Amino acid sequence: MADIGTGGRTSEPGGNEELRQQIETLKSDLANLTDTVRKQTTRGVEQAQERAAEKVEDIEAQIRKNPIQATVIAAGIGFLIGAILRR
Repeated sequence: MADIGTGGRTSEPGGNEELRQQIETLKSDLANLTDTVRKQTTRGVEQAQERAAEKVEDIEAQIRKNPIQATVIAAGIGFLIGAILRR
């Protein structure tokens, strides 16, 4: 076992080799964890992009179905933004 008080030096033969193996194992585990996080993040971003694209399609369909209502809503939003920016 490593003696913390000796700065990681051990009195056991092969102690340094065991420490090196543990460090290599940690490096490997960290690389695997990083890869897993990267894959999950990529999947999450892709799913969010797909959902956003679906919502845009839904909104476009609603605009085509009700163009007058969409125009009135857009004008109202523009009016509100203009009123807020004037302050």
